[in-house]
Amino acid sequence: MTAHPTNADLRTALAQLLCLSGDWSRALTQLKSWLALARGQLRTIAASIDDSVTAQIVARCTEVESGGRMVDAILTNTLLPQMSRQLLSAGTRDEKYRHLPITFEQDAFQCLFTA
Repeated sequence: MTAHPTNADLRTALAQLLCLSGDWSRALTQLKSWLALARGQLRTIAASIDDSVTAQIVARCTEVESGGRMVDAILTNTLLPQMSRQLLSAGTRDEKYRHLPITFEQDAFQCLFTA
């Protein structure tokens, strides 16, 4: 079996499997790696994930029925749309972002790119 450490999709699948097995710290490490690899523009942006995000993802992934699939759902349906809207908007203004703090506040995931 050949390793593909730069394949973001494989990291997502691995994170889901790690969640299903209960290995939360390794799953979060894979998610952080995925954040860095998933989008070309994000490679130049430093992401910081607050402990509140980690706690919320872990809380949502403990359900037996959904487990690791929740990680993908959280990223795909919540965080990525927020990030995409901000990046597309910045592109129209020719802005370049360098930092992405991600937090969980007021019962919602929050991300706000900064220069």
